[in-house]
Amino acid sequence: YQRRVHGVFINAGQGFQGAPDGFVYLHFPTSEQNISYWDGNDLILLGRVPKDRLLDRSAYSFYTGLDHAGLPLWDSNEENAAPVMKYVHMTGQDHSFYSTPLKRYVIANYGFMDPTTGEPVGWHGYYWSKGGSPTAQLAVLESPNPWGPWSIACFKARYEYSLAGGYCPDFPQKWASPDGTVQWMTGASCCGSGYNFKANQVNFSL
Repeated sequence: YQRRVHGVFINAGQGFQGAPDGFVYLHFPTSEQNISYWDGNDLILLGRVPKDRLLDRSAYSFYTGLDHAGLPLWDSNEENAAPVMKYVHMTGQDHSFYSTPLKRYVIANYGFMDPTTGEPVGWHGYYWSKGGSPTAQLAVLESPNPWGPWSIACFKARYEYSLAGGYCPDFPQKWASPDGTVQWMTGASCCGSGYNFKANQVNFSL
């Protein structure tokens, strides 16, 4: 199993001081085949661990669904983990964060596509077979909970820098305004004119 290789901590400020509870949460992008990669995944799993036990593997538990009251269920066995978000072949190695002033979890998701057909593609397979970079799609999702349900805050059918599909969008919380409404989204692309880095100001409102 490579199901949980790319676990990404959900940023909640320095030392996770802005977290709404005593846990640190992680999103695990992975695929239906239980293979995790930096692009072309199918879904995201969720784990959590008490803030003071980050290095204790036995302290981690995984989201398995909701009970009849709509409350999250957790299990120490990661094989029982259930998806919190699903977008087949279009889930990246996503970075997520929690905005304390906005009380919202945010996922910045990206996926690569053939610019002609719009079909999902893997970056490396497309680049080596076509001799150029695929385009990409961006979806910024928000929810009051790290398990969802998720709403689309922003969607870009073409997410590109320098004529190449963008990837690994992120919102560094060090750059956010105190009220959380002004954020900077960073991202990268390759290889229309070499590797590219870009930062765009993004305004959030509820």
